[in-house]
Amino acid sequence: MTDLDDAAVGAQFALHFDETRLAFATAEALATGPMPREIYESADNIAGTLIYAQGVNDGAAGTSAAADLAELRFTALEDLAGLDGCDITQLVRFAAVPPVSTRVANANGQPIAVLLFDLGPVDVDVTAPVLSGVPANISVPATSSSGAFVAQPSVTASDNCDPEVSVTLSIVFPNSSTSSSWPLDGIFPIGTTSVSWSATDDAGNTTTAARTITVVNAAPVVTITSPAPNSQFFLSTAITFSGTAIDNEQGNLTSILVWTSNLQGPIGSGGSFTRSDLVIGTHTITASATDITGAVGSASIQVIVLDPGAFLPAAPTNPNATVSGSVVTVTWTDNANNEQFFEIRRQQRLSNGGWGNEAIVGTVGANVTSFSQSPGAGRWRYSVRAVNAAGPSSWTAWVQINVN
Repeated sequence: MTDLDDAAVGAQFALHFDETRLAFATAEALATGPMPREIYESADNIAGTLIYAQGVNDGAAGTSAAADLAELRFTALEDLAGLDGCDITQLVRFAAVPPVSTRVANANGQPIAVLLFDLGPVDVDVTAPVLSGVPANISVPATSSSGAFVAQPSVTASDNCDPEVSVTLSIVFPNSSTSSSWPLDGIFPIGTTSVSWSATDDAGNTTTAARTITVVNAAPVVTITSPAPNSQFFLSTAITFSGTAIDNEQGNLTSILVWTSNLQGPIGSGGSFTRSDLVIGTHTITASATDITGAVGSASIQVIVLDPGAFLPAAPTNPNATVSGSVVTVTWTDNANNEQFFEIRRQQRLSNGGWGNEAIVGTVGANVTSFSQSPGAGRWRYSVRAVNAAGPSSWTAWVQINVN
């Protein structure tokens, strides 16, 4: 109600609304207004009409000053979702609902002249903004103890009614601290950070997109460089252990390596050390390093410590020799489980009928059961034995072959 020529003590309103787009919900006289007492209310959602009357409290004086009198609420029908709900006009207008018309009265019941203005164009908008440029969840390895760089995506919002809709950013870091802006240096800490973008249009429709940025702390990479896996040593032999530990975030952590044996527990630390007191048996040697965030990297090998007088390998059996063209292939049965390699020896038939020119002509690794060579024309014989750190087994019987 705008300024009047006389003090008003009551008002009645006759309104029409677009029943295809709106449904009347409530009418309420404003308790802080000059006419807080509701007198009459009648609404028809089929015809799209509303009659509402209100007045001053008993004994109260009227007012001629501009004031808000009542709050009328309407519900946008679901059908609006399929319409372009921007700048819809003639939703609510003043018009007589016979026999009632809109009027304002003074204390004597006389009407006061008023100017009536229909509700202007409004956005009856039920469509939320659309976010563009939102990335997928991000997972990157840490590049330093501070974390990793993540480029800020360009996230924008568009809306069916509002030409400009701003995007707000919310970030929750792994330590639960928060921010409304991207880190200036683009560095995200190790762990999982929650990031959400949201946009709200003038009608209050909100769209939110939530993503995670995970910076993975890689464990140190540990390498054992000495001794070689499955190395065998006599009891009391000095064994040198060497290794490295490289961390993606902290760099070289070789100095904090911790070495253990499954048979003896801790045996050393750092990048290199020597022990000569490992007990007899098969040791699983593990070198490990722990970075500043608690990530553990490790590497393991087996080392075999032997009693020199107790662990000779079993001798191979069933030697056999075949020839294909000029290539002789010798095979045998492996009866040992602790050999390091096999030696193959050869003799040549001499012109006097005897055997001579004996030589070790080759070695093959553990668990290998064949050896091939081209010895040249003549008659030859071969035998095989197994060898480990404790010494060699006995030789097999000779096996003869003729090469043309």
